[in-house]
Amino acid sequence: MPGSRDASLTAGIDTINAISIDDPGETVRQFYEDNAIGETGAFAGSAGDFSDFETEILAKLNAEIRGSPGLSGFSF
Repeated sequence: MPGSRDASLTAGIDTINAISIDDPGETVRQFYEDNAIGETGAFAGSAGDFSDFETEILAKLNAEIRGSPGLSGFSF
């Protein structure tokens, strides 16, 4: 996956952000942080479960449009 991320950024994709629905150990989010997100200001967010996903995806979109994360569930 890091090769795909790097190829996308090289091809002109501005930023790659991610959001996950995590397991208790947050390994999915950590994987995204280590291997998927890319470029200055990129971030990963996480929803605790499916019921939190709508709130988190709206916060992610808001963060992308405004240029900064809006919830503590995001990390850079």
